[in-house]
This record gives sequence, C-alpha cells and structure tokens, in this order.
Amino acid sequence: MRAFLFAPFIALLELSALPACTVNHSVPAATAVPTAPASLPAPPTDGRPVAGAPVQAVPVLTFGKTPCFGKCPHFTAQIYADGRMHYEGFKYAPVEGTYDMQLGAAVVKELMQAAEARQFRSFNAEYGSGASDMPSTGLTITYPDGSKKSVRAEGDAPAELQQLFALVNARIEKALSTVSAK
Repeated sequence: MRAFLFAPFIALLELSALPACTVNHSVPAATAVPTAPASLPAPPTDGRPVAGAPVQAVPVLTFGKTPCFGKCPHFTAQIYADGRMHYEGFKYAPVEGTYDMQLGAAVVKELMQAAEARQFRSFNAEYGSGASDMPSTGLTITYPDGSKKSVRAEGDAPAELQQLFALVNARIEKALSTVSAK
C-alpha cells in the first residue's frame, strides 16, 4: 500500500531529472564557419583568419543571459580568440536563432584586456539577489594556460563587473545588428 502512495512522487522525481525544454529558432546562419577540434594557432592580429590554419575549438569568452518570468533576453554567445562568434538567441533575445559570425580578433583582444583591467579573476563566482525569478548574466573566460573563471550575477554585482558585462553585450549586439538589418 505504501509503495502505491509514493508512486506519484517517484514519477515526479524522475520527470524533474529530465532536461528543461528550450526552443531552438532555426534561422539561416549569417556566415557559416566550420568548427572542428584542432590545435590552437596564434590568432591573427588583424582580425582575419589565417588561410589553412586549424579552427580553434575552445571559446575564450562565453557570455549569456538567462530567461525570467517576464520579457528578459535569453541568449548565449561563444567567442573565440580568432574573432569567431557562435550565437544562440532564444525568446526576447536581440536576435532569435543560431548564427556563426565574425567579430574580429581585435574585438576579442579588447574584451580580454577589459576583463584584465577590471581584475575579472578577483570577482566572486556568483552575485545573487535572493529572488527566484531574476534573470542572470554570466561570463566565463578561458585563459591561454587553460584555466577558467566564471562569474554569474543576478544583481548586486560590483560596478566594474556590470561595466564589463555591458561592454561584452554591446559588442555582441553590434555584430548582431548586421543580422537584424537583413
């Protein structure tokens, strides 16, 4: 009898282990960029890919915003040292859909220098507001030595971190402006 009473709760626990549903808005890619695991070449200094060079497999910056119960933008952008960006925009994102585009190595260098100037490695891993429906913004940086630092903020983040988030977001939106203009 007890097993019968607990069956609905066990079923709910099993369902909660399933991954959350996400909507993938299929939109033709702005610029197709092949991705394949390879060794990491020195990035070009002028933002252009090196002919015949292997494609970098690990993003140096991963930036994203999570959804909320309202109209918060939800997207993820993976940015590579050679200037490539893989973007996935979900509901209320600046642009919905999946795109591979070129930011340029100079932009990536600017973002990495901005993170260094704001001492990104010294920030806490998380800045929370305590509210359950707040969106969060996250940034992960993978350094040349292979180490990573991730920071996620819902609110109460230091001004330097908010400025860095705003700069990264602005560079992503600038690249996306060419897509939304089409």
